[in-house]
Amino acid sequence: MFKPSRRVTASTLVAVTIAGALAFGTPAVAASAAPIDDDNHVTTIGETTVSSTTAITTQAQLTAFEQSATPKVITIDPSTNVVESVTETTEAAQLRGVTNGCASGALCWQAAQVPYANFGFSVAGTYTGAWEWRGTMKSNTWGGQLTYTVNNSGASSTTPVFGRNSEIKFTKPTTNNIKGLKVLVRK
Repeated sequence: MFKPSRRVTASTLVAVTIAGALAFGTPAVAASAAPIDDDNHVTTIGETTVSSTTAITTQAQLTAFEQSATPKVITIDPSTNVVESVTETTEAAQLRGVTNGCASGALCWQAAQVPYANFGFSVAGTYTGAWEWRGTMKSNTWGGQLTYTVNNSGASSTTPVFGRNSEIKFTKPTTNNIKGLKVLVRK
């Protein structure tokens, strides 16, 4: 039986946009939530490894988990645009030492390198920009979706829709220039 790929597809969405401001500053101190203990159910759905306290066995369950408010870390390989893993964590993604507009509770897309700034989004809407060298995104009290390009290739990719308390990590963020193009923020 054919298993659908978890490849993140390029998208062409037309939306009313609000321009995001670009600023330079000190990057955030990165911190990750701890995974749940060894009692997790670990499964593979397509190309994605899933670790959660409840068994997830179908693509529909995985999609619902990704979009839920359950604290989790979603890891994406930006060179292949594949969701590699989704891991439930013990605590909500929390901002620690984040500056440059990432207020408490805001969706925060952190910089991967100095001197680039972290960007916080705390009002629902669609924001467009050209945010160079993006690293980990922590959704906190917001859900949403990210559109980005890798190494200024010109081709854009869009993450799956994610729920509150999600953390999106890109593999090799300091060698691959993940350039943020659009951030959709939703409640």
